[in-house]
Amino acid sequence: MNKGTYFISGIDTDAGKSYCTAWLARRLAADGHRVITQKFIQTGNAGHSEDIDLHRRIMGTGYLPEDREGLTMPEIFSYPCSPHLAARIDHRCIDFGKIGQATEELARRYDIVLVEGAGGLMVPLTEDYLTIDYITDRRYPLLFVTSGRLGSINHTLLSLEAIDRRSIPLHTVLYNRYPLVGDKTIQKDTFCYIRTYLQQHFPGTGLLEVPGDLQLLATSAPAAVHTCLVGLGSNRNAASHLSAAVAAIGRRCRIVAQGPLLRTPAEGGPAGAADYCNQALRIETQLTPDELTLLFKAIERDNGRTPADKSTGSVPLDIDLLAYDGEMLRPADWEKHYVQEMTRGLL
Repeated sequence: MNKGTYFISGIDTDAGKSYCTAWLARRLAADGHRVITQKFIQTGNAGHSEDIDLHRRIMGTGYLPEDREGLTMPEIFSYPCSPHLAARIDHRCIDFGKIGQATEELARRYDIVLVEGAGGLMVPLTEDYLTIDYITDRRYPLLFVTSGRLGSINHTLLSLEAIDRRSIPLHTVLYNRYPLVGDKTIQKDTFCYIRTYLQQHFPGTGLLEVPGDLQLLATSAPAAVHTCLVGLGSNRNAASHLSAAVAAIGRRCRIVAQGPLLRTPAEGGPAGAADYCNQALRIETQLTPDELTLLFKAIERDNGRTPADKSTGSVPLDIDLLAYDGEMLRPADWEKHYVQEMTRGLL
């Protein structure tokens, strides 16, 4: 595969794009390429992309600096649906300029960028702009994911007609064999049919089988569940921001218990700063401390947090990971009376 940016789409939402994207990135890296993946629009998450989580686990890289910078997950919406509806529910437009700039920066740092789409080619990004339009406008070569499930031939051929009509360069069709099935009659015939169809109508396009590698999935499975204590604080529209933070954390972690709201004087800021409203959460999660920190920073940004807030004394939201599996991570904070008070009963 030549150096460049490639878009990955598929026959539908459950085609296995995330698995295939990660599998291909792992294979390319093993061949010596500098490769990174991007989820251009993630829905159903808050402040973080679960598809990037899967990519990194299968690739075996852990989180990358570009993940922490947000370059690999430039647009995230909370409701699990098509991007046009998710944007409407979250009351903000998709920032295509931001997505494009993030992709270009990744391309500057890496040889190959694999951009995973959301759903299939005809998924609407806005009321009058589809995923296939975005691919056409950006002139990305396409890697297309299909499978051996019943109905895949129909979905694949319809997609190929749309690809041909828009003159999108179809680089490779990825034939996903995950999940494994006992009766392979349909799966084998589907592969042979698609191979013949590509030879006749897309002679320059590759066909690559993606194995249902259960060992790879087993070794990349999420870590065990961890118990953590999280501290929340706000002195600007506190009730609204704390409620939003609890909801966002709850979408990625299991909230076991919430401590009482505790009002405390502001510390370390300018004189006259408003009192803080603080609360502690006990959560269970499969995320690592680094992943949680990344999530918390994103939730802070979503609630209007900026680097200048501390100096002004007006902070919409502050989220700290206080303890992870019983280990106190911020010893200085634990010496503060209000931290001891708000975590009482949660330890």
